[in-house]
Amino acid sequence: MIIMLALRLCFMNFHRNRDTIMAVRYIYIKPVGISQIDNIASILNELESLFSLPFRLGKTLECLQFAFEPIRNQYYAGRILNKLTNNFPDDALKLIGVTNVDLCTPVLTYVFGEAQLGGRVAIVSIYRLNQKFYRLPDDNELLSERLKKTLTHELGHCFGLVHCDDPSCAMFLADSIFTLDYKNCSFCLKCDDFFRQQLI
Repeated sequence: MIIMLALRLCFMNFHRNRDTIMAVRYIYIKPVGISQIDNIASILNELESLFSLPFRLGKTLECLQFAFEPIRNQYYAGRILNKLTNNFPDDALKLIGVTNVDLCTPVLTYVFGEAQLGGRVAIVSIYRLNQKFYRLPDDNELLSERLKKTLTHELGHCFGLVHCDDPSCAMFLADSIFTLDYKNCSFCLKCDDFFRQQLI
């Protein structure tokens, strides 16, 4: 009788632990300093297909004044990453913010985005992805495509991927809008294989 009771307790603990391990965790896309992200529903669907992971839209982080650098009239990406880390949801796998302000780092004049390599959070900006920045007519379809590429790139960093030498790979370093437009929204075979290994 005692042995049967012990076996039953072990069985129950096994299932409890398994359910905890297998609990669904999401990649959150969080508006930062903006009320909404255009075409976000279709972007989330495409990212889910690419990453084979569930995505969710997070609550808006309203104020960005803490990240503003008045001398440069820009916002430090690193400060926003720290804020996102402190607001990491319990059921999140990764958290990536989307903002419309001009991002920079202490050593770079601007960035399309920044991520913690192998970490949990990232931030991207549509500021320089928008055709308006280049004094060109609006193109929402192109903006959405650029945003997907940038989200894929920064999420790749969160999963441990480094920059790729293949100009068509999403992990290629986009140092201008031209290199961003040239590359794909997906990983090359080598980067994709590395990414899949991180999910095992």
